[in-house]
Amino acid sequence: MGAVASVIAIVAVRKALWSWLYPLPLIVLLAVALIASCVYIWIERRRPSEADQLRLNRLLSALPREAIRRLEGEDFVAAWRERSVYPLVYYVHELDGPEEHFDSKAMERCRERLYAAAKSFIWAEAMKGFHHQLATGFRNTGWSQGELEDDDDKLAKAEARGHELRSAAADVLAAHGHLLAVARRRHYDLAAISSDAPVFSWEEAERAATT
Repeated sequence: MGAVASVIAIVAVRKALWSWLYPLPLIVLLAVALIASCVYIWIERRRPSEADQLRLNRLLSALPREAIRRLEGEDFVAAWRERSVYPLVYYVHELDGPEEHFDSKAMERCRERLYAAAKSFIWAEAMKGFHHQLATGFRNTGWSQGELEDDDDKLAKAEARGHELRSAAADVLAAHGHLLAVARRRHYDLAAISSDAPVFSWEEAERAATT
């Protein structure tokens, strides 16, 4: 009888314990479901909208990898190619409307930073750069390489102008890289970065004539 009483006591204790704990598994289950729902909603909100993806496509088509590499390769003391600057001019003047503003706040902050840097650069380049008198399609700081070799004063001015342009270009490169990093984390398609860089209309005509 003692053994039977012990078994009955254990069963009674287990039933009492389950009755006491009964709401807890249900609460845990509901909490897990709520967390899963919140995570799903958060992920969905982080996914780019179709409109924002199209905006990014236009931006990267204006400033693709090719254009960024050209800009990065210029020291702006020696003569530089006009085509290294033109994509930024195109971007600032052609993609300046409110329709280019991202719905995503994070992406819009990146766009604003990049646009401001590009605008500052083309302004500095317009003020510190001049059409090359001897080489078509090139610009310089106001003097040819030969004029700088024997004139320390002109060389110092050219280097100062070049430093200002390099600094403005570095801001563009940093802003562009940051935008790409944010876009990548938010799962945007970055395929447009492989586009051909924008060129002058006369270059487009030449390309069309040779194809």
